[in-house]
Amino acid sequence: MRTGLAIRIATCALIGVVLSSTARGQTQLLSNAGFEAGAFGGWETFGPGWRTSSYSNETGSDAHSGTFGAVDDVKEGDKDEWRGISQVLPVKHGMLYSGSVWIRAFKGQDGEAMLEFQFLDKDKNVMEFKQSEAVSGDQAYTQVEIKNAEPPKHAELLAIRGIVHMTKQPGKEGNYFLFDDFELSAVSKGIKSDTDNGRKGHTPADRAKPHHQPLTTTP
Repeated sequence: MRTGLAIRIATCALIGVVLSSTARGQTQLLSNAGFEAGAFGGWETFGPGWRTSSYSNETGSDAHSGTFGAVDDVKEGDKDEWRGISQVLPVKHGMLYSGSVWIRAFKGQDGEAMLEFQFLDKDKNVMEFKQSEAVSGDQAYTQVEIKNAEPPKHAELLAIRGIVHMTKQPGKEGNYFLFDDFELSAVSKGIKSDTDNGRKGHTPADRAKPHHQPLTTTP
């Protein structure tokens, strides 16, 4: 994965590169969590079809809040089983990490979308990962979460990822998965407040493809 490791803390209203507060009142660790510049600054992607969108009509909006959301278009004939958007940050031991994202599925009958944490060692090898519940079919924006994830010993990095998993060959109508309003925060292990509601992910063998596929920045 080719990505900067520093948490961006400079004030930059255009791409939301600030340490702001999450909905729970904790410090937001992510930059550009809502894509409000209409670009992927601070994020990297793998797999085709990623774009930001401000489209809306009477049936819904591509943004959960604000103007823009991130969209992955899956077209008939696409061969990529795994696609994703990712931001990587250093971890502190003794902290518990919680994250969330709002996901919408439109004609998502051939796949599913979820939130994923990957804890990485200094060489960016995956040591442990956890996933949220999945969103699929035709589903309005729904918040999914991973709570109180503790970095394993020797982990140095955390990748928070929006994942699209195509469970079968896309049909003619295509599939559309939308992400907005990511959150990531950390609290001291001694003040854990909620139970962990993440689900165990697919087996490491199943997940090897996105784990090791290089990330590329999407304009």
